[in-house]
Amino acid sequence: MSKRSEFLAKHPDRFFMDANNQPELVNYLQALGWLSKEETILHVETPGDGNMNYLLRLKTSVRTVILKQARPWVEKYDQIEAPSDRALVEAAFYTAVKPYPTLQEQMPELLAVDPHARMLMLEDLGIGRDYTSIYQDATLAESDLIQLVQYLSALHKVRVSRSSQFTNRLMRTLNHLHMFVLPLQKENVNNLDAITPGLKKEALRVQQQHRYVESVQTLGDFYLQDGKILIHGDFFPGSWLQTSRGPKIIDPEFCFLGFSEFDLGILIAHLLLGRHTTSLAGLVMDQYAEQSGRSLPAAQKCNVLQFAGVEIMRRIIGVAQLPLICSIERKRVLLAQSIELVLSPSSFKQL
Repeated sequence: MSKRSEFLAKHPDRFFMDANNQPELVNYLQALGWLSKEETILHVETPGDGNMNYLLRLKTSVRTVILKQARPWVEKYDQIEAPSDRALVEAAFYTAVKPYPTLQEQMPELLAVDPHARMLMLEDLGIGRDYTSIYQDATLAESDLIQLVQYLSALHKVRVSRSSQFTNRLMRTLNHLHMFVLPLQKENVNNLDAITPGLKKEALRVQQQHRYVESVQTLGDFYLQDGKILIHGDFFPGSWLQTSRGPKIIDPEFCFLGFSEFDLGILIAHLLLGRHTTSLAGLVMDQYAEQSGRSLPAAQKCNVLQFAGVEIMRRIIGVAQLPLICSIERKRVLLAQSIELVLSPSSFKQL
């Protein structure tokens, strides 16, 4: 059974967006009032490969917008189930940050939402690339990094009126499973040697380090705890778009009320995965302290680095692989760095 047939069998009254069915798309948009009778569709395309969601760029006679539908699976790995209500949480996120100009300027505007179809209409930020080229030969400019940290600092000051909108329990459970649990199971379903010859053996070495595994489990428990800070939840280069006005932030469907250490740890992990120096990663801590008006306590800094270590491990031996140009020797070094970050975070004096 196709994914479309599977979807419509479970949700017969829910619209299923398909770039190849333009007449149905027009009827849907007009019925919602998202497309006026005078407005005609000139072109429909997919704006890159969506990871979690199905995306379309819609060019009409008067504007260009992005349509984003959350389906009950991960778009890139459609064998993995995922809660489609993530679209509603994402919509709530855009609404929560709207009163904050600094944040609104760095994100697309939410133009409309159809809760029933789990569909968002978003401002189109234009043709651009994300920042995943930093895993290959590109360098993240220090000015861009400072803007990214400024975004996190501003986001972590947001106060939400309805905390129940941001529990996002099912998405957190999904992310917890793929970050803290599955990569360290010896029956890891990834064909790691097909990714990089010799990687299965390196993964086994990590999985056999019991103190490391236990520490990752403890961090996973911390991740699942409810906090008071609104975090992005997936702050990696695939969620940053390069524009002439600096980086723009997208895809906050993993957001929830948690702890700032997680967002900062993810950011630092991807700087290290992108071969950036630990001094640049240290800039994250310094800039965040400057923007926040306070330095992170030593215990929080350790948690940041520990989350960074787990994220590095997850991206090397987990399902969510990155476009790394990386030898087995380099991956061995990264896994060793993951172990050191998790078990001895205070040893990273330069951070």
